[in-house]
Amino acid sequence: MERTCINNKKSEAILLAAFFSISLILWNLPDYHMASAQNNSPILIHGGGRGTIVCVDGSTMQSDISFIISNPKYQSNLKGNWSLNDFSDPFQSGSVVTGGPIYTGSANSLHYNVTGETDNLKEKIRLCNPALFAPISIVGVCGRNVIIDVGLKTNELFDVVNPFYGDVVCQR
Repeated sequence: MERTCINNKKSEAILLAAFFSISLILWNLPDYHMASAQNNSPILIHGGGRGTIVCVDGSTMQSDISFIISNPKYQSNLKGNWSLNDFSDPFQSGSVVTGGPIYTGSANSLHYNVTGETDNLKEKIRLCNPALFAPISIVGVCGRNVIIDVGLKTNELFDVVNPFYGDVVCQR
């Protein structure tokens, strides 16, 4: 009789452990599917900020950047646009220096790392002397008062990366 009671308690414990394990799996299943669905959802990112570009010759140029990134379901379809505005001339404040398409990179609801080009591939970005060139890289995180790293090319074959400070909104 005692042996039957012990076997019943073992069976109950095993059954309870199995029930608990299955409950945990089923409980976490909606979170997995929700996260998976969010990773495949389209995303829209728009942002902008102000920064100082330090030129190769040591001069500086205050500028604004604005950009928009659209990332449909799959990363290979990422598209967008960017523009740099020059605020160094008080008589022509806000004149657009250059802009162009964003054509590659990655973006999600937390951060972005994209590359763009000028509308005309031979166009120079005349913020500095010597001029800067695209491709432009724009890298950062989503949020308010965040750093937006902007990278440009020079004739000396190295990148000029400057921090801009602004707001970037990322939404699904």
